[in-house]
Amino acid sequence: MRRFGLVIATVLIGSLGWAEGASACSCVGPERVYRSADAAFKGRLLEKERAGRRETYSYRIVRVYKGAEQYGLVERDEISLPVSLIGQCGFPQKKGERYGVMAFEEEKGGGLQANGCTMTSAERLRKIARRAGDARASASDQASPGGNVSCGGVSA
Repeated sequence: MRRFGLVIATVLIGSLGWAEGASACSCVGPERVYRSADAAFKGRLLEKERAGRRETYSYRIVRVYKGAEQYGLVERDEISLPVSLIGQCGFPQKKGERYGVMAFEEEKGGGLQANGCTMTSAERLRKIARRAGDARASASDQASPGGNVSCGGVSA
């Protein structure tokens, strides 16, 4: 009987972890995210720092698609974005790789922030920006290595 209880407890605990992971990646499509994003850029991941349930991702901006004037985004500058670990489903893992980042203004009037649904590959972001009519997304904007790291979009 004790062994049966242990098996049931293990299954229940395991299923809770699975359910949490499954619900964490409910995102809208990246085209929709791009349209509603306050800023969008291609950046090289420089650093990740963790503090509690938040991380900060630092990027070297390679190309700005949205938010250059409003947020002072300048190519070759560094930007640090706070990232909520709640709902994380596809954050970049490799320092030095290029990623597409779509960011939103924090509700508290702070700067920009991101989440797991606002990341994509640099190439995918360039294509989305081009389809949206962004002149900065020309074919000369070289694709970067790295796969799609998005779960599809954002719930902003």
